[in-house]
Amino acid sequence: MAILLLPLFSLFAQETEPLPKPKPRRFVLSGEYGLWVTRSMDSCRVHWITEEKGAGFLEAVQDGKSIFRLQTPDSLAHQARFPIPDPARPYTLVYGAQGNNGDRHRSTIYPKPLPEDRLWFYAEVDTVITFGDLHGQYENLVTLLRQHAIIDDSLRWQGGKAHLVLLGDIFDRGHDVIKTLWFIYRLEREAHLAGGRVHLVLGNHEIMVFLDDLRYVSGKEQLIARYHGTTYARMFDMHQSVLGEWLAGKPGIIRINDGLFSHGGVSRELLDFTIPAFNDSLRRYLFEPDFLSLIDEQALKRPQKTGAYVRRLNFFFAEYSAFWFRGYVNTNDLRLALTEVLKRFQVDFQVVAHTPVDYIRTFYGGEIIAVDLNRPATEMLMLLRGSDGGQQRYRYLIGGKEKPL
Repeated sequence: MAILLLPLFSLFAQETEPLPKPKPRRFVLSGEYGLWVTRSMDSCRVHWITEEKGAGFLEAVQDGKSIFRLQTPDSLAHQARFPIPDPARPYTLVYGAQGNNGDRHRSTIYPKPLPEDRLWFYAEVDTVITFGDLHGQYENLVTLLRQHAIIDDSLRWQGGKAHLVLLGDIFDRGHDVIKTLWFIYRLEREAHLAGGRVHLVLGNHEIMVFLDDLRYVSGKEQLIARYHGTTYARMFDMHQSVLGEWLAGKPGIIRINDGLFSHGGVSRELLDFTIPAFNDSLRRYLFEPDFLSLIDEQALKRPQKTGAYVRRLNFFFAEYSAFWFRGYVNTNDLRLALTEVLKRFQVDFQVVAHTPVDYIRTFYGGEIIAVDLNRPATEMLMLLRGSDGGQQRYRYLIGGKEKPL
């Protein structure tokens, strides 16, 4: 059973487009790059960072009416708490620096989750766009989506009824994780209103941050937590943080048309699960009181481990778990196992991330599509359903090009 993530280097020939040299950039902490919002039953606490030290500004608006307005003392990091008249309805935060409209931002909070198909099965979807591990590469993500007309120049959804799938590992390594999460949080609402969907499927790095394993969190992201006087993991607390609670409700496996989507891949060892049973177990385990001590040193060294503990440890961290499995990309001797899994879940192929490749590519005669890239979010997978029920597969590259897969 694998507990620690080991480094892996791609063994595959390169077939990528040269990328433009990155422009020098200054780290941004203001706006949604450094926004932390928590809420209780009838109140909300907002933490934000301004571009420069000075007075902060916060206004909350619900149903077109201002429900709270405050100027905060001079600082870089600011916070304010306010009551919410109707906790069940959305409200918009207007926040930033007092007297500086260039450092003024808007974010809407949605207390109720979107209704989901509890079977996690979406049929007759004409367009499915998929990203592998993003690792905080916000600029690449929005560049690709904009170049291929999934979002407009204002970064608003224009993908119609398309489904956008993000196969986990939004966290770690990169510098703009928080901004990426707030972007996805908003975009899924816009897609839903247009008849489309945004699916965020959890990966191993989401689980690691929930468990306070912060080995791969960038220094810039850690700095945001320090400005707010908290820990990075607490910013994603599943019981109080808006983003944490939202993430904890996400699935580990979904099916769209004839494809099975997960972070690492669905292995033979998961055949006893249905998709709903797996996702229900995921949510139940995340919210159990003992979850946060799952990988504590004392728990791991305990000589007598209960069956329940081992089941949960394997569910999240075994080599065959949907969050860590690498077998379909790293080996070519799982044909029988893959066939068994596809038959069990009544699908034709799996789309997997987690194991990095140089470019989006297929394995096992096209029954595995690998989308985790050594250069995160420089390509996305496009699956198009024809009128005859057939499927066309494309690699959409940063820069605007597309290539058949």
